Amino acid sequence: MQRQRIADDWQPRAIDLGVVNDRRFVFSSGVGLDASVVDRVDRHPWWKAHARQSYFAYAAVTTFLGRYLARAPQLRAEIGDRRLDGVTAIVQNGAPYTYFYGRPVHVAEGASLSGGTLAGVVLDRANLLDVPTLVWRGLSFRARMVRHRHVEMFTRIEATRAMLEDTAWRLDHTPAGDAATVAAVCMAKNFATRTLQFCADAAVQTLGGMGYMRGTKSERIYREVKVNMIGGGAEEIMNDLAARQLGF
Repeated sequence: MQRQRIADDWQPRAIDLGVVNDRRFVFSSGVGLDASVVDRVDRHPWWKAHARQSYFAYAAVTTFLGRYLARAPQLRAEIGDRRLDGVTAIVQNGAPYTYFYGRPVHVAEGASLSGGTLAGVVLDRANLLDVPTLVWRGLSFRARMVRHRHVEMFTRIEATRAMLEDTAWRLDHTPAGDAATVAAVCMAKNFATRTLQFCADAAVQTLGGMGYMRGTKSERIYREVKVNMIGGGAEEIMNDLAARQLGF
């Protein structure tokens, strides 16, 4: 009876469609490992119909081990002026990315079928240390590929940008040696390097143990944060200079 009432009250609504190479998609579109798995599954319709999610999982594992573990094909995603190199790119027009036996699998977040925006992720490498962590995050009810840490980093970056813009305005509109402007420069330098430290730490936390592996970008940035914090004047020196300029 409940299904009958829902059907009787069904109302159509407009949704957005993503477009790739003049072909439209509703939920998601992928390049790299995602596309390779879908291509393999679609070439075996009997297994797709009968094994369903289990065959998708099997195809994903065997494709990853066979084609992406040693020498993964490379791709480049361009978003505005940014270029991201990787092995897999997924763009979503809605969330979640898919379901695994009723459990939602979350990858990119922030898109909805009627929101007018897309969300995407780029996997920059594929190895035996990264992929199991990504699978766990995708299937977890609480963990996410991205979410709260990105929001926190974005908040601090935007605050830093606003502070730097205010400092730049002061430099253009106040006489040289102005005490308040000198103090603003000192405080902006400290605030910006602390933001860098926070974002580097959040990146390592997001990547887990892989974030500490020598040779990764997160490990290099995490290691070099202190150089930026000390270079041009250590925090204590900058704070002391700002305090003297402000008369504290």
